[in-house]
Amino acid sequence: MRIGLRVLSNPLWTGGIHYVLAWATALSRLPEGERPEVVFLVADERGQPIAEANRHLVSAIEPFDRASELDLDLVYPATQLFEAPIGAPWAGWIPDWQCRYLPELFDQAEYARRDLHFRLLAARTPALAVSSTMAEEDTRRIVGQAMVPTVRLPFPALVDPAEVAKLPRAAGVPERYLLICNQWWRHKNLELPVEALARCDDRSIELVFTGETKDPRWPDDEARIRGLMEQHGLTARCHVLGRIPRETQLALLRDCAAVIQPSRFEGWSSVVEEAKVLHRPLLLSKFPVHREQAPEARFFKTDDAAGLARAMEDAWAGQIEAVPFDAEANVMVCAKRLLELARIAKERYCPNRHDPGVLVQDFEKALDALAVQPKMADLVQRQRGAVNVLKRRLSAKEAVAAMKVEASVDVPSSLFAKVKGWISGRG
Repeated sequence: MRIGLRVLSNPLWTGGIHYVLAWATALSRLPEGERPEVVFLVADERGQPIAEANRHLVSAIEPFDRASELDLDLVYPATQLFEAPIGAPWAGWIPDWQCRYLPELFDQAEYARRDLHFRLLAARTPALAVSSTMAEEDTRRIVGQAMVPTVRLPFPALVDPAEVAKLPRAAGVPERYLLICNQWWRHKNLELPVEALARCDDRSIELVFTGETKDPRWPDDEARIRGLMEQHGLTARCHVLGRIPRETQLALLRDCAAVIQPSRFEGWSSVVEEAKVLHRPLLLSKFPVHREQAPEARFFKTDDAAGLARAMEDAWAGQIEAVPFDAEANVMVCAKRLLELARIAKERYCPNRHDPGVLVQDFEKALDALAVQPKMADLVQRQRGAVNVLKRRLSAKEAVAAMKVEASVDVPSSLFAKVKGWISGRG
């Protein structure tokens, strides 16, 4: 079996970057007789250094636009139509339907964009991956009988406990601390642990926060949360580190007294998954995905500061155990589910039904329907621009295919690049 992993490279979505690397790592750990050949597919300049730094995990690194020439059984993941390959089996990925649960976090255009692409993936792909049972149930509720064959595909943590054990302790943090690893986005609910700390009778408890503190959607939120710390006199006990190197993050996870995840919504929490692998006690908000990920964790309601305070004091006193977890067995289970997704996609893939050149017709009709709404004008314009780029990709493929037929020889990839560049320039 040959699997192409599309390298996600958005620097604002480090979770996406780690997601693909986690799958490459998981597949590399399968027994030799079950292990597929894996290829990194690079779609942009940002992806190339990511792929090169992890070359040891794969057999080759290739341009994404060459997917149809590589005899792949699966290209994964695609979170929107424009990430689908031309001429190769593929599968969509819906991490979650957060836009349906917390629409206030999205402007109307972004809500519409997510809903548009996710509906298309759920009903028109050869196969679909979802990250949790909740995402699967939501997808079925939203698209009904049109839902394509789906595999629940929670991702494994990209963590090697033996390597983490060698890391030095993180500098600039207290000897003991409870750890919160989240970007300061509104749904991460970071006010709650601050309020909980103010209610703790044990004044020795300290919190460490990691993650980007600035959210361009609500630029005042950072000052509001820091102001809450000051209001309660907790500035000296709340250590805000911001964005930090990956190695520092893992060292903090390894050495903390417990991990707090207060989020109001998660698709599948990488923080929870990593804490499980490193055998850290978990204090989790009472949310369906958290329940699925770590049913034996200590739970608290998302608005219950007193309940979280009690959990924090119990964890500080050593009264909460780590969640039992066999990390290696979990990696094998996850990797085999990805192979199952590949088998389904390969079996069902039909170019005349599933290639983006076919799906784009329905996508354009949906854009036409949105275009009548003035608030959607910018979204429609951007999406039509992406459609035009896709059509140029399709034209380039068709031109090269015609040249191959006429010449009855293989066309070098360098020549393909020239043809593609010519067509892109013409467009």
